[in-house]
Amino acid sequence: MLFRLAAALIAVVSTSIVSAEVKTIEIRGRLLCNGKPHGKAGLAGWPKIVQLWNAESDTPVEKIGGFEEVNNRKGIFYIKGVEAEGVPVVLKVLHHCYENPVEECYKVSFFNLPQSEGNAKLDATFLELADSLDLFESRSHLACSPF
Repeated sequence: MLFRLAAALIAVVSTSIVSAEVKTIEIRGRLLCNGKPHGKAGLAGWPKIVQLWNAESDTPVEKIGGFEEVNNRKGIFYIKGVEAEGVPVVLKVLHHCYENPVEECYKVSFFNLPQSEGNAKLDATFLELADSLDLFESRSHLACSPF
């Protein structure tokens, strides 16, 4: 009896995993700080980081292409990820577009992405970072307090 119950439970779990649909999200654009390119050359070459972010669980989306670090002078980025269908995904950008920046202290900006059925290819063109909220995150074990 216990064996049949376990087999039935495994069948239900397997069916729900197989039936979960996934979508790919692909986005490219350019980061600006006060209208100027915000890439690797600015602020002593400190990296800027772009991530696709699951807005429900507050976790990163699985990256399948592109780079998280913006590694060019012009602030151009490209990233591609995969997430379950129907989950709201936003673009999370960690940057140094604020007064008197500190290397390990990133300002965090979130950009809403259009929610669409199926796979999405988005061109964000220019993303201005200067007007974002004062949310900060440390990339080290130290507390982040730029002010």
